[in-house]
Amino acid sequence: MVKKTPQELQERIDYLESKLTHKEQDEKYINKLKQLLKTSLDTFYSRNLKTNRYDYISDSMIDILGYSSIEFSKLPVEEVFKIIHPEDKIRVQDFFNDFLNHPIDEDAKFNLEYRIKHKNGEYRWVSENISMLRDLNGIPSNLIGNLRDITKKKKVELTLQESEEKFRKFTQSSPVGIYTTDKNGDCTYANERWLQMTGLKIEEALGQGWVSALHPEDKITISENWYKAVQSKGKWGYEYRFLNKEGKITWIYGMAVEFNNIDGNTIGYLGTNIDITEIKNTQIQLKNSETKLKEINATKDKFFSIIAHDLKTPFGSIIGFSELLVKEINNNRFNKIISFSNIILQEARNTLDLLTNLLEWSRSQTGKIKFKPELFNLTELIINVIDLVEVSAKQKSIHIDFAINTKVMIFADKNMMYTVFRNLISNSIKFTPEKGAISVKLAKTKKSVQASVHDTGIGISESNLQNLFRISDTYTSLGTNNEKGSGLGLILCKDFINKHKGKIQVESQLGKGSKFIVEVPQIQNSTEEMLYSNINN
Repeated sequence: MVKKTPQELQERIDYLESKLTHKEQDEKYINKLKQLLKTSLDTFYSRNLKTNRYDYISDSMIDILGYSSIEFSKLPVEEVFKIIHPEDKIRVQDFFNDFLNHPIDEDAKFNLEYRIKHKNGEYRWVSENISMLRDLNGIPSNLIGNLRDITKKKKVELTLQESEEKFRKFTQSSPVGIYTTDKNGDCTYANERWLQMTGLKIEEALGQGWVSALHPEDKITISENWYKAVQSKGKWGYEYRFLNKEGKITWIYGMAVEFNNIDGNTIGYLGTNIDITEIKNTQIQLKNSETKLKEINATKDKFFSIIAHDLKTPFGSIIGFSELLVKEINNNRFNKIISFSNIILQEARNTLDLLTNLLEWSRSQTGKIKFKPELFNLTELIINVIDLVEVSAKQKSIHIDFAINTKVMIFADKNMMYTVFRNLISNSIKFTPEKGAISVKLAKTKKSVQASVHDTGIGISESNLQNLFRISDTYTSLGTNNEKGSGLGLILCKDFINKHKGKIQVESQLGKGSKFIVEVPQIQNSTEEMLYSNINN
């Protein structure tokens, strides 16, 4: 026996004390770990892959599956596999095969949720996490993991899933558009009615895709107001329009409310879109009817005004001067006969013009004038009008310039055009002083015929220009020789030009005369256009 020195003995004693200290520390650590495993709701286990049996199961196994740790550890793996739910067996088997075949150099953890039978025969949902222990040679030695009972969680999920399915079934049959969004306001779901109104597919509507279905005039306003309302958690309720890919407009009233989780936090919004297109169309029709009714009332008032005043006044003058004429003749005073006769003639002509306009206007308002366009020579028509009013022009020494030697063919309603130019040229004579001038011009392009009547008359103020073509605010004034007018002629001109889808404009300044411009569009690529080309050639 080798005798040790005191120093060697001391080192041996220190070593043994150190070992004892580490052992005590390990025992304390193990005891704490055991205590932790006992108090945990999860079940921890270790399965020896060589014996294919459990070499450790924590006591909480009895709380999860009703087996004590000793009972469950004695169950062969094959028996454990038998109590897995039939619908989950293949999935569990594939899961463990993938785990066992996982590459050695990749340290990974696996998780799986499945159903397993409790000792009382009921199935429990469990979540299992597993990892691998390997020996020094890298060969798998133990499978360690934990089980957690998630049955309550799954029941809640199932309830939510069933509720969601019921919600979707309900919304799919709903007559109103229904949608949901996330907390940021981006679309997460839309029912069939909503998709019908927008013309979008569900994948096109998700996120911010729904904005593409908004009418261009509403897109910026509605999208900005929506996301502002989401950020401020304000109320949402707007009328706006959807425009689908076929061009159909759908008016809707949109509302949305936030919905919260069990903690009261906003997780999204639930919205509805109600189709109010019929209501909107009815409102528009009512508004149009109201406007039309106002026009009818204005027309009626104008009609009675003409009958009560504009017709009565000239007839009164004709009768009065006729009586004077008879009296002068009876008294053999002949020097005033010509003057009185001219006055009667002028009043008769003015009255005839008024009656003609009144008759044509009333027929137009009642729809009795049929629009019959034809191809005719507008140059010739204007010459005929000038011949008609030439006497009135000569009485005031007014020169009418219409130096056009070529035919200007037009496709239009001949009678209506005659009325238009008769009124425009007669008005120019009426409001042009003696020795004034009137110029009539024509021009034709491929798309339209343009005509202008320009006079050197008294002109019209800017404020009165706005009322020239309004039946409710007609503008009338005396001519330069006190000729009376009703304002009806210009309204009739406007009405007839509108029937041709043309336009009539006026340029005027007080003291500098007026210029009326008429433009009538011409039919392109038509039989009439071909006929026009043949005549001009």
